Amino acid sequence: MASSSNPLPNACDIRLSLRLLATTDLHGSLRGFDYTTDQPRYDGGLSRIASLVARARRGAPNSLLFDNGDLLQGSPLADYWGQKRGIHPGEIHPLIRAMNALGYDAAAPGNHDFDFGLDFLIRVMRDATFPYICANAFHEEKGGIHDPLLPPWTILTRDMTDETGCPRQIRIGLIGFVPAQTAIWQSIRLGSRLTTSDIVATAKAQIPALRAAGADLVIALAHTGIAPPGAPDAAENVAVPLAAVEGIDVLICGHSHLQFPHPDGPLATGVDPANGCLHGKPAVLPGYWGSHLGVIDLSLCRDGEGPWRVERSHSHLLSVGQPSASTARAGRPTPEQDAIVRLTRQAHAEIRSVLACDLGRTAVPLNSFFSLVAPDAAMSLVAEAKADFLAQAVAHLPEADLPILAAVRPARFGGHRGPSGFVDIGSGPLHIRDVLDLYAYPNLIAAIRLSGQQIAQWLEWSASIYQRLRPGATDQPLLDPDFPFYNFDALYGLTYEIDLGKPARYAVNGALLDAGSRRIHDLRHQGRPVRATDMFLIATDSHRAASCFFGQGVRILHFSTSARSVVIETIRRQGTIVPQIWPVWHFTPVPGAVAWFDTAPAARTCLHDLHRLGLTVGETTPDGFLRMRMDFSRPGQTERQRPGVPRIFGPHR
Repeated sequence: MASSSNPLPNACDIRLSLRLLATTDLHGSLRGFDYTTDQPRYDGGLSRIASLVARARRGAPNSLLFDNGDLLQGSPLADYWGQKRGIHPGEIHPLIRAMNALGYDAAAPGNHDFDFGLDFLIRVMRDATFPYICANAFHEEKGGIHDPLLPPWTILTRDMTDETGCPRQIRIGLIGFVPAQTAIWQSIRLGSRLTTSDIVATAKAQIPALRAAGADLVIALAHTGIAPPGAPDAAENVAVPLAAVEGIDVLICGHSHLQFPHPDGPLATGVDPANGCLHGKPAVLPGYWGSHLGVIDLSLCRDGEGPWRVERSHSHLLSVGQPSASTARAGRPTPEQDAIVRLTRQAHAEIRSVLACDLGRTAVPLNSFFSLVAPDAAMSLVAEAKADFLAQAVAHLPEADLPILAAVRPARFGGHRGPSGFVDIGSGPLHIRDVLDLYAYPNLIAAIRLSGQQIAQWLEWSASIYQRLRPGATDQPLLDPDFPFYNFDALYGLTYEIDLGKPARYAVNGALLDAGSRRIHDLRHQGRPVRATDMFLIATDSHRAASCFFGQGVRILHFSTSARSVVIETIRRQGTIVPQIWPVWHFTPVPGAVAWFDTAPAARTCLHDLHRLGLTVGETTPDGFLRMRMDFSRPGQTERQRPGVPRIFGPHR
């Protein structure tokens, strides 16, 4: 295998060009539309990817199109179909219908495609006109027998045309993979119905059989990212060791939502971000939400009747957000393809109508501009809704006498979503689409019974999102870019300090970094210090309950109600909500330290909060964020002076 800059020297009698096109992590982005704001979006969507596919096919008579998973969850449309509406008799899921029309050749599921259960997933896949494959996912039947959930691999026999115009037949072998952790992440929803095995070990066991069945070329549809050794997420992002498996020729990657090839790609042995190769084998990782189309151009050759082999390759990405040369002058984005727009018009109209339903009103603005530097009203609303639901749900269970807490993470906080990726709901009417903005994931409510010691560990892990601050340094970053913001939880019902003058105790994957460090101080419940043996019941969601690192034997309560539904019913019941900003946590002073973080430009409308938080407005960054600076000499004093806790967290619920 070689990149385009290093052709193999062997002479060939027959040559053939083959273009591979790939999508991944669409997360239900069927249309170029943001349903939470009810406005078009121009940086993604399958309808816009379809235009790129048509353009890429025009330049390549021999081409194949694949999808690499996390298709059925993640957008309001996809979550509504999977969690509430379902598929009516005779219907085809809107995403599968669009993919059928686009002529996909094969697909593999991702970990989030299991979010609505095995029955829903199997029902959706049966209408695909292309094969679904996965080699390392199994379902457990009676007697403990594990059967493959899907065919582990398939071979596509395709008639193509060589460089001289002669017809040639090629057998394309495809094998699919999901992260090995999928069964753990989905354990609350699926129990023991799903088991998953290690990707690399499964590949080593299955590839020889795929080759023996006559595959001329083997492509891995691997829902896993590209991580250097030792990275916090290296256990789930194993594309690099997978590429080293003998018999694999090409890799379509995913899961991490990153881009490859990319100039800032991970630096590790075997990774060539310039030429788009892993261990010399062409690979792509085409972003997320339909932001990019992955393209791998292969030059295949064979000597007489010998086997086909890859002589040259070139991997690159086509971006939906960057207009082509023909449209750049007019300033127009990649257009939605008319055929997909027509095909999805009914589903698009239906979900917009559902999301426009009135719920009530909010007397205060709800936003996430400062969610990582101080508690806010949006997180308070979600916390009280979850805690109130849990108090009623456990009223007749042994846990009824335990104090209830609520774990809440910021709904949206920029990151890869850009400067518009924040919650920004003004005071006034609330609609269902606003709740989807407040709670970005379709997770179910769950509860965890934990001790004070385990809660302290949880908060220490959560506080690892912050960089260590140096006293006296006046321009230092606040947030660790390698720690995803959605791993930050605030525990409502407690009060505590976070000391950023200390190093992080845990890594993002839960590994112990510094056993002697403690960032969490003055941890209290109802004003009393929390002891290591105190027991609490924490309202959270199915994803967090399944993925936290609390050890064996933790009691988890499962509920079939989604967290979004709980918030919706809370607003409907109250009519007009007036969520308080409760003093849950604040930072310990770090003398002379000033740190910066990036937020939305719209945060300028909240200047009244700046004095309370000790913030000053900085510059606009090149990628459009508003840079804020926070003085840590005396942070959080206003919060410490505010008395009271929400009624639901009190001793008499």
